[in-house]
Amino acid sequence: MEEILKKFENMMDRMQKTMDRAIEDFGRPRQVRLLPEEDIIPSRYRKPYLDIIEKENEIIAKIEMPGLKKDDIQINLTNDRLEVSADIKEEKEEKEEGYIYKERHQEKYYRSVLLPSGIDPDNSKAEYENGVLEIKMPKTEITKKRSLKID
Repeated sequence: MEEILKKFENMMDRMQKTMDRAIEDFGRPRQVRLLPEEDIIPSRYRKPYLDIIEKENEIIAKIEMPGLKKDDIQINLTNDRLEVSADIKEEKEEKEEGYIYKERHQEKYYRSVLLPSGIDPDNSKAEYENGVLEIKMPKTEITKKRSLKID
C-alpha cells in the first residue's frame, strides 16, 4: 500500500510541475518552427491545401482557395519556389427602420513551397476556377554536372 501511495505522490508532483510550467508560459509568444520547404506562416493566415504534380516537362500546382475572386490572388514564382497569397476584406451594412446590421469578414491565405525541379517563371500560366487555382510551370533544362578544379 505504501508503494502505491508513493507512486501516486510522484504522479501528482509531476502533474503539479506541468501545470506550473503551463501557467508560467501562458501569454508568452510561441516559438515558430522553421520547416525547410515552408516560410514562417503567421497564425492569422490560412494554409490552403496544395497538390504538386511533377510531369516530364512541367510541374502543376493545384491549390484550394475557395470564395475568392481571381483578382484577390497574388502568385510569385522564382526558378525553384512557388508563393501564393490572398487577402480579402468584405464589409456589409444594412440599414432599416429600427436597426443597423453590419458585418465584417477578412480572410488571408498564404502558402510557399520549394519546387521539386527548376521551372521557367516567365512561361508559367495560372487559371482559377471553382475555388481551385491551377498553375502550370514548364521545367527548365537541368544544368549538366561539371567538375570544378581546385586552385
